[in-house]
Amino acid sequence: MARTVSVQPTSFVLKIKLSGGTSTFPTVVKALNRSTNQFVEVLSTSNDVAINLADLSSDGKRSGTFSGFSNGDIIEVKAHGRRIGSTTYAVSTGKGGSALVTVTVIDLSSTEAPELNA
Repeated sequence: MARTVSVQPTSFVLKIKLSGGTSTFPTVVKALNRSTNQFVEVLSTSNDVAINLADLSSDGKRSGTFSGFSNGDIIEVKAHGRRIGSTTYAVSTGKGGSALVTVTVIDLSSTEAPELNA
């Protein structure tokens, strides 16, 4: 009888689409694995960012520790700068090595931002 072995991919790319807001301002996009608390931040000067989950680390840089990712891990994606927005994505490697995630962002300005109550 043949044995089936499941192998996790070594990379999984989230293609992030920032929807809304004004794309002329740079925006930092952060991906955080809620299971491991590892993250990576990427500066975006457009509405599109690609983040490889293999790059998530304890300090968000290549100098940190890496523990990988698993199916079902919840990845929190946040955009911040002059635009803000967030969403979550559950890793599903059964559909291939990448996924498209849309983050709806709004501009932070005195005329377009929601009212903040102190």
